[in-house]
Amino acid sequence: MKKLVYGVTMASMALCVGGLTGCQALEAAKNNVVAEIKSSRLKSDIESRCKQYEAKNDGSGMKEYLNELLKAKPDGWDESVEKFVDSQLAKANSMLLAKLTSDIESHCKQYEAKNDGAGMKAYLDGLIKANPKPDGWDESVEKLVDSELAKARSMLLYNRIQGTYDNYIAKGEVDKANEYLAQILADKDKTADWNESIEKLVNDLLAKISEEVLKCRCATIWAGVKAALDNHDFTTARKLTATAAPCAEESIREKVLVYRIGVLNEIINPYQSDWIIHQMQSKVAELRQAGKNDDVRTYVDSVGLIKDEIPSIEQKVLAIKPGLENLYWFNDKIQSYLQQNISEIQKMLDARSVSGEYRSYKEVYDLVDDAVAEMKLYNPVWGDRENAWEGSMRSVRRVMTTAEANAAISATKAELTK
Repeated sequence: MKKLVYGVTMASMALCVGGLTGCQALEAAKNNVVAEIKSSRLKSDIESRCKQYEAKNDGSGMKEYLNELLKAKPDGWDESVEKFVDSQLAKANSMLLAKLTSDIESHCKQYEAKNDGAGMKAYLDGLIKANPKPDGWDESVEKLVDSELAKARSMLLYNRIQGTYDNYIAKGEVDKANEYLAQILADKDKTADWNESIEKLVNDLLAKISEEVLKCRCATIWAGVKAALDNHDFTTARKLTATAAPCAEESIREKVLVYRIGVLNEIINPYQSDWIIHQMQSKVAELRQAGKNDDVRTYVDSVGLIKDEIPSIEQKVLAIKPGLENLYWFNDKIQSYLQQNISEIQKMLDARSVSGEYRSYKEVYDLVDDAVAEMKLYNPVWGDRENAWEGSMRSVRRVMTTAEANAAISATKAELTK
């Protein structure tokens, strides 16, 4: 070992003795080795530190750390270290871009979930106006923000259309709602932020208009009937359910007629017959209490039956019966023919089938159900004695034709005059 060291030392001395240039080359080589070692250690330290930032997904901290290195240029800094720092800076910027993009998309989804177009627009406008821009901002982020802004504006337009429509419907202004939607559809090419979802909304709302028109027309009928019933004005109530003034809109005319008949049979008829029976019972009780038994029959006979504003099939047929009797048939054959056909027609109507096609009126029956439910909660402003009979409306649901209502009145008349 001593011989080896001695040999190296002697060789070095020989180089130095041989000339100054040899010593300088040796010193330079030694310095290069030391520099490379320092550079390698610095890069290793930088890489280790950057991995820690990456593990925490802290692009902002990593970028700040690397920028400080660029300014300080610590011991061991050289061109290779600078290139390595630049590559890590690019990685930090990618992390920042990914995080910013993810944050923007996440925030926008939250606003969409709440249907908050105004909040989403305010958030995105804030990003655009920010100075300086958030870390990671670049052209791709700017494009993302622009596309999300267009979505926010469309959401605002969508909500405005829906809100305006709902407001018209709430006020019963169905015709204005229809005009509003038709105008929007006509001007769609001039409307900013128009897209497929808005076109679908407008078309869907237009398709619902007929249903809303039906609700509106039926609500108008019911409001009038209810006001008349509040005053026991059955004549007016029955006129509102008559067929004399059919609904103007041909598309819903049949359903409005079904609603009128439903209100007549399920509310007006039982309500009116109960009232007439109650009045008769109260009056007869007063006459008997006063010892005026002889006046009872006169009074009861004076009470008339209900006159229907919607004639039954049988009533209509009987109206033309006199003319039919002048035909060559015998009376019994005429009668048989009429009864048979009346029965068949009634079955067809009961089945709500025309030419074998079943017609569903569920939406109309639902509206009638609503009116019946309201009557069951009805609390009139009459005295206690007059209120007693109202319980019959709330206790059970009854479907009572006019003929059945009159039969109930007639039965009571017979009972009171026994």
